Amino acid sequence: MLTTNSAAARAALWTLLAALTGIVLYSLGFATFGQALLGSDANPFGWSWFTLLHASAFIAAFVALLTLLPCYLLFLVWLVITARSSKLESTPLHLAATSLLLALPLVLTVFASYAAPTGSLGPFWSEAFGSVPVVLLSVWGAVLLPRILVPSLRPFRGAVAA
Repeated sequence: MLTTNSAAARAALWTLLAALTGIVLYSLGFATFGQALLGSDANPFGWSWFTLLHASAFIAAFVALLTLLPCYLLFLVWLVITARSSKLESTPLHLAATSLLLALPLVLTVFASYAAPTGSLGPFWSEAFGSVPVVLLSVWGAVLLPRILVPSLRPFRGAVAA
């Protein structure tokens, strides 16, 4: 049985690992595929791949820092829910699907930040749609990979009565 303390510790570990994984995945994805997805808007200064990697890592780290608390609360609630109903993550496909579901709030927030007009800056629709593949894959991977790679974060497998 999952106690409140162990759920809180697991959610904290999951949040920190997801933030670090997300920074790495987003930086690699943007530096590698950003220009193909966004065109010349992704690299207006003609920076090298390493410079793009470095700049996108700072952006991803800032977003990760802002989302630590909401992600922690989301992961904590999710761990409590799945402790009560283990069928939600009973197969690898269910784990991947629920990880996608948990990644969508951040992906939609990033999309809306591009698309919503703020002050004199208008909506940037091409950047919003161009960023979706990199953001979706990096956030989904950031939510899923710690659950797969870290044994204490793997879905709960309770004992089966014979």
